[in-house]
Amino acid sequence: MVVALLRENGKSKISSLAHKIKPEKFGIDDVAQQIFGAVLFSAPLSVTEEVWRLAQSLSVTRMVVFVILSVVVATIIIYYTKFQRVAKESIGGDINTHLVGRMYVPKRLVSLFVIAYSVSVFILWLFGIMSYINDPFWTFKIFIFISFFASVGAATADIIK
Repeated sequence: MVVALLRENGKSKISSLAHKIKPEKFGIDDVAQQIFGAVLFSAPLSVTEEVWRLAQSLSVTRMVVFVILSVVVATIIIYYTKFQRVAKESIGGDINTHLVGRMYVPKRLVSLFVIAYSVSVFILWLFGIMSYINDPFWTFKIFIFISFFASVGAATADIIK
């Protein structure tokens, strides 16, 4: 009887504590963290000729795999660390989500990819890589390659409190 009372009482305390924890809101500090992570992971890779040569040898299939992999990895990082709490709290979406088709996508994830791709383009432009390499398809391959690391960096920095 005492054990049953403790189980019931402990369960109610945990349940009440769970209702008090609110999901984290997406704000400007999260955007700053994403920018920092994208720059930190992509800038050193952007300036090495080895990365350029590696990107030059990418086939179209591998480029598609890089894009899919960046979406999957970033989504897993964001969902299991941040959005899962929001998804449990809000049924049908709230201010932290965008409606895309018939599903809700976290603003954090949309922001992550906009920032990762923007930072990649900016860094490639800033270091003069876009004007140094005259082949537009090769430049696009470098962009895809660098964007993978920028998106992983942005997601990783975003989960750090």
